[in-house]
Amino acid sequence: MEERKIKILRIINRFNIGGPTYNATFLTSFISDKFETLLVGGLPEEGEADSLHILEEYGVKPILIPEMK
Repeated sequence: MEERKIKILRIINRFNIGGPTYNATFLTSFISDKFETLLVGGLPEEGEADSLHILEEYGVKPILIPEMK
């Protein structure tokens, strides 16, 4: 019988350049296969650089919510 995976939802206010994006990306990408994880976040504010390329590099496919800032 297959064990059910524990589900984890990670939320980050926005995907802008900085430590929180790396932290959320690494936790999501490198977690054990015992877990099912989902990363949700908003887009950067005007004038901020986005960090979506970091997520792409590690194969993380987030759910983007433009209203989150």
